[in-house]
Amino acid sequence: MPLMGFDDLFSEADALREEKTIAAAGGADKTVILALEEARNRGWVRPILIGLEKETRSLIEEAGSDPGGFEIIDAEDSAQVAVEMSFKRKVDLLMKGKVSTPDLLRVVL
Repeated sequence: MPLMGFDDLFSEADALREEKTIAAAGGADKTVILALEEARNRGWVRPILIGLEKETRSLIEEAGSDPGGFEIIDAEDSAQVAVEMSFKRKVDLLMKGKVSTPDLLRVVL
């Protein structure tokens, strides 16, 4: 069985149309913003960016994205807030953004 290409994977994900809420710890990251915007536009996710609000909004605008498409939670310790939301089941998925892996895993553990 050949591996599926991205177009095939996207088509299958599009067909599911089960939107998930995702919290991005360290959401002030252009790559994260663009990836979440693509996923949001396809109806896959409702993105929540967690981090310093001013920096996050600036990067959203710099990326040419619509700030209204993101919920932004202003927090210095984005890992703590995102993991708490995940543990309390306020979000379906946890995403690592501009936060160090050790800092994020320390909170998870």
